[in-house]
Amino acid sequence: MKNNEYLNKLYKKNEQGEFIIEVYIDKLLNAFNEWDSSYLEIRELNSSLIYYIERCSNDIPISQSVELRFIVSQENKEQEEVLKEALKTNFNYQLHLVKQKLQFLYKKSAKYFAISILFLMMAFTMKPLFQLNLAGDLVVEGLFIGGWVFLWQSISLFSFESLEVVHKKKIFERLLNSGIIVEYRP
Repeated sequence: MKNNEYLNKLYKKNEQGEFIIEVYIDKLLNAFNEWDSSYLEIRELNSSLIYYIERCSNDIPISQSVELRFIVSQENKEQEEVLKEALKTNFNYQLHLVKQKLQFLYKKSAKYFAISILFLMMAFTMKPLFQLNLAGDLVVEGLFIGGWVFLWQSISLFSFESLEVVHKKKIFERLLNSGIIVEYRP
């Protein structure tokens, strides 16, 4: 309940009940990287702006929708459309990167699981063969320990590390589906 009160103090809501992430800028050109000298249509977005939008979106629960509202003092309809397209492209690209990372984590987890099964099967098979042999016992115990370590790493990657990546994926999906409004106020 307190978290909801806190969010209502920080963020306004629109008519649909979506939280509004407001960005105040002097002119739309400020939303783009000032060091990028390419044409506006392919210019990179300002990294501070993207960071701000991601941080604000991270504050708001995933179950809530958001709207991006840019309050600008100088009107420029051409740059407005370019900004909207650039934001969608950026969020789509970030979503692509997060999906790749998630796929990498799942593949790595599966690989570790397979290695752990292999080690544990080898240990169980070799255990009766090396009874009363110190060197054989060390190999078998090493395989058991290695098998359990790989199994834990697999579970850790799948269960814990992927949670953060799944959360980022949901944030970028929400941002990609959010409305982008540009208001002009002198």
